[in-house]
Amino acid sequence: MEYKISNAKILYKNSFLEGEVWIKDGKIFKVSKSLEKDLPSMNAKGMLLLPGLIDPHVHLRDSLYSYKEDFDSGTSAALAGGYTIVLDMPNTNPPVDSYERLMERKEKAKGRINCDVGFYSLVYPELDLFPDAIGYKVYLHKGDWNVENLRKVLKKFINFKRILAFHAEELDYNLDKYDVFLHSEIHDERAEIKAVKKILDLTKDYNVAVHFCHISTPQALEEIYYSKLKGLNVSLELTPHHLLLDDTYFNLGNIALVEPPLRPLEYVIALREALYKGKVDMIGSDHAPHSLEEKFSDKPLPGFPNLEITFPLLNSLMKDNLID
Repeated sequence: MEYKISNAKILYKNSFLEGEVWIKDGKIFKVSKSLEKDLPSMNAKGMLLLPGLIDPHVHLRDSLYSYKEDFDSGTSAALAGGYTIVLDMPNTNPPVDSYERLMERKEKAKGRINCDVGFYSLVYPELDLFPDAIGYKVYLHKGDWNVENLRKVLKKFINFKRILAFHAEELDYNLDKYDVFLHSEIHDERAEIKAVKKILDLTKDYNVAVHFCHISTPQALEEIYYSKLKGLNVSLELTPHHLLLDDTYFNLGNIALVEPPLRPLEYVIALREALYKGKVDMIGSDHAPHSLEEKFSDKPLPGFPNLEITFPLLNSLMKDNLID
């Protein structure tokens, strides 16, 4: 089957052009301002035509969290948002913390996903690594992550070609009950900056690829960026909510609770400037849906369902020349 997509704004070789795309046997055959061949046409006037987006950070629920979302609905949301590849985080229920659990999750996903999915695993000092995981993740604010245990994990990745990702927060304390305001005090900027500095300092001793998830403070971002300039193999992501929302939204109540929390407006502006200047490697939606009952409980769960809205919202920022 052959047809063409006409009148779209096409992202081609790092710029937009208005033209036509020739589709042949389900694949892009040719891109041109005007195709010579007469083909059945799909009019895409007013639309953007982009390569499929990649989201490096999603929490597809399923299993015991299927009441929040399942593989089908989550990956349908991804496609609706323009994503053709998403990377699934391992803090599922049950958690992906072994080879067997990873294989179980992959098996459950068979025939129930609508885009490509890569699956992360948790990592612990005693875990034997396996290449079947797309990457590994440490939640630094959960578990006993002292320097000795971090060194044990970093050593495992010296000759192992997978990303080691960090939720980089070191908390001084935690509580059984809290609201969005108290949560932001527990997860303050110092928690992120302290954790990022700790990981960067340890990474200097190991030639491994380290990724920092959902950075929310300009101070931590600059630490990572300048470490990369000095030769460390590190990367970072920003989320749409930390680029769009500030802590005045706490007035909405626990629906605004996310981890790391929303930050002051000056931080939001600084993160946008860093993105504009090319200091940011990628955007991760940190898609994390919950039920309304969970969001408004005595211990509300952090997270926003972002897959469908991330690109449209960031595109609005681009139109306003607030990011590039």
